[in-house]
Amino acid sequence: LTYFPSYELAIDVLRDYRFYKKDLVHPNEQATDFIWNFLLDNFIIEKDKVLIDKLYHLHLATKHKILNLKSESATKFKESQLKVLDALETAYEHLNLKKEREYFEQL
Repeated sequence: LTYFPSYELAIDVLRDYRFYKKDLVHPNEQATDFIWNFLLDNFIIEKDKVLIDKLYHLHLATKHKILNLKSESATKFKESQLKVLDALETAYEHLNLKKEREYFEQL
């Protein structure tokens, strides 16, 4: 069992107000990125970091706004993301990427 010191990082290391939102209570994006990277660097093994990075980029791709669904670039984008999905599902059979696949197949 291991304790992750996120509270201590926020209170002791990130005690400057620039790491907090306007309400001066909640951590801002810079603070959460710092704590997330601390977690990755100290608790996550390298091969899992690679998977997390791939899943993060796939998540970003689902947030991408396509202006013209019939354009050649939109078709290439869709096909490239489906290839990424295929590779992830082959390499990591335990992942459930059904929602992501449905999203890109409907484009």
